Amino acid sequence: MRLTLVLSASLLLTACAQSRPEGPDCEGARENLDQCVQLRRELSGRALMESCVPLAPVERITGTWTLDAEGDAFAEEGSGTRRLVYEGTQLEDVVRTGRDAVLEVEFVGRRPLCGLEEVYPYIVVDRVLSRRVID
Repeated sequence: MRLTLVLSASLLLTACAQSRPEGPDCEGARENLDQCVQLRRELSGRALMESCVPLAPVERITGTWTLDAEGDAFAEEGSGTRRLVYEGTQLEDVVRTGRDAVLEVEFVGRRPLCGLEEVYPYIVVDRVLSRRVID
């Protein structure tokens, strides 16, 4: 009886461990980030982020995006500023005008994992849901 219980518990734990999705290798990602960027220096923006930086699953993100002569900055309520990786989205239209702007934006995007948001303070924009010029 005791042996059956131990075997059943062991099989259950093994099955649970095997069915859990594996997360990113954060230690490896942090250690190899510089090397990855150097090896893929022909890439930029989205392609570089997707190649070298582990990204979280997509999520809906809302905030204020400011464009001016010094660049762009995205701010969510209660957090610091980030940069957006937006090529291939409707946000490119705003940048092409060359004018300063402040927009309220909502999009589906992905953030860096493994503490890499300090090194790469970017959010990858996958799809713009809405944008509204507020200044």
